[in-house]
Amino acid sequence: MPFWTPSTRFDRARPARGVLGFAAALVVIMAVAAIVQFLVGALAPFIAEDLDTTRAELGLLTSVLFTSAAVLSPVAGPLVDRLGAGVMVVTLLVASVATLLLMAAAPAVGWLLVAMVVGGVGIAVMNPVTNLLIAERLPAGRRGVVTGVKQSGVLAGSALAGVGAAPLAAWVGWRSALVILAVVTLLLAAAAVRAVRGRVVPDERAAPSVAPGAVPTVRVGWLSAYALAMGAAASSFGAFLVIYAVESLDFAPSTAGAAFGFGSAVGVVARVWWGRATERRQRVAPALLLLAVLATLGQAAIWAAQLQGALLWIGALLFGCSAMSWNAVGMLAVIRGAPNGRTGRASGIVQAAFYGGFIVAPVLFGAAVDHTDGYDLAWAGTTAMFALAAVIAGVHVVLERRDAVALEHDAP
Repeated sequence: MPFWTPSTRFDRARPARGVLGFAAALVVIMAVAAIVQFLVGALAPFIAEDLDTTRAELGLLTSVLFTSAAVLSPVAGPLVDRLGAGVMVVTLLVASVATLLLMAAAPAVGWLLVAMVVGGVGIAVMNPVTNLLIAERLPAGRRGVVTGVKQSGVLAGSALAGVGAAPLAAWVGWRSALVILAVVTLLLAAAAVRAVRGRVVPDERAAPSVAPGAVPTVRVGWLSAYALAMGAAASSFGAFLVIYAVESLDFAPSTAGAAFGFGSAVGVVARVWWGRATERRQRVAPALLLLAVLATLGQAAIWAAQLQGALLWIGALLFGCSAMSWNAVGMLAVIRGAPNGRTGRASGIVQAAFYGGFIVAPVLFGAAVDHTDGYDLAWAGTTAMFALAAVIAGVHVVLERRDAVALEHDAP
């Protein structure tokens, strides 16, 4: 039976192939869907020169991509719950490869915008479908590390864009680089589909990550507000770090891409660590608060790199440890706290909020750079959004502690 047919069942029909292969497949799925958002930033100098685009137009590409993802996410979540992983994984992979080919063929910015709309399909589907796979196949106690690993797939795509795509574009041209990436993506996607079809047999004896009943139903509202602020701030890193380093710090494009890739590589490790560290904790708000504080410090270092270029690397390090890693904690909260049968829906809501931050922020960032002929105002706004995320998480930490005290007083 062809693997793309609706009757395919990824979760029951195949023998076990192990958690390692399952996690690797999730990494590929996430990377394939996410890479387009980082390619816009990594290839920005080449696209700007070839198509004569303004900074605001470059920001618009990211905004359109995440507008598409934000609009589709609330729909993608229920579809994942209803249709299952098989159909939606293949949908994600087809949309992602098509996006790369459309970008490579684009004769003008307008065509790139069309490619961004298609790319939004894969980004909208990636977290709901991978979260559902983890929720259905892994017992509590094993989900945290795998969630961190699969979220690192986003940053694997980021590292590939920064370290691989930018030098490749300098060598063969940005259009040819995208075609090569499309072919590689197709091969990786085929391997991922084969791996994810195998069922990981849950170990019913595995200890739950926390005591039964200790994890409350996920509070989608506050988590979505936090995600919105983090998305608005983090979007500028992906879209503008490379061109900022080239224009303001006199970095070579390959060096700027390496700094971008460095932050992404740090984020790969950090997401796994945060997922593991959060697995056995009852509440995620303290971790999210720490992540937002670290992101604020990292963004301040990136801003200050105009005074000392080495600070860009420190900022990229802190950024990878925080802003690029919070999703591992947030998605774990959704996986273990969403009601049965609602994992995809809850993932879609939080994801839509996160992508909502990507809609306006890059355009405003680019417009601020064009209007002021500098990056100070734009980076100030980005730093402020990270600080807002810290405030949101801090308020929730206080509320959680108040609720815990109230429960202790009410206990017999």
